[in-house]
Amino acid sequence: MKTLIMGLGNPILTDDAVGIRVVEELGRLHPLPDVLFMPADVDGFQLVEVMAGYDRVVVIDAVCTRTAPVGEVIPLSLEELEYSVHPGSPHTLNLATAITWARKLEHAVPGEIILFGIEAHETDTFGEELTREMKERFPRICDELALRLEKLGVLPPSGGEPRP
Repeated sequence: MKTLIMGLGNPILTDDAVGIRVVEELGRLHPLPDVLFMPADVDGFQLVEVMAGYDRVVVIDAVCTRTAPVGEVIPLSLEELEYSVHPGSPHTLNLATAITWARKLEHAVPGEIILFGIEAHETDTFGEELTREMKERFPRICDELALRLEKLGVLPPSGGEPRP
């Protein structure tokens, strides 16, 4: 099964880059011939274009629910993203809307789309580093996502112990 694991975010907006950083780390720790680990700063229909040709896509991105602790990994569904706020431009679409339209237009969309949000502390401050809170939790976030992806059959079992 051809799989894409995509980390979304803006690399110059502190914790908004956590999806990108996690995917880079997972790719370094779990190199696989049939899985592409891709950091991306695209949205809307651009996301759909990137997903074309894959059977399964995992999307990892920062979220700001303000109800979860910083660094918490939150499984999401497309339905939960339908009304998400996108601060970039009124001309772009959120992921759920882009996929809905792609399906209506009979564009190739992966059969399986798995979504994870990571609760962010700060996503609108310029900076190329994650916040202190996110940096402290980063190894655990990577371990938790790797374990979740193993349970879903996306990554093979590692047999390793999670980091503290």
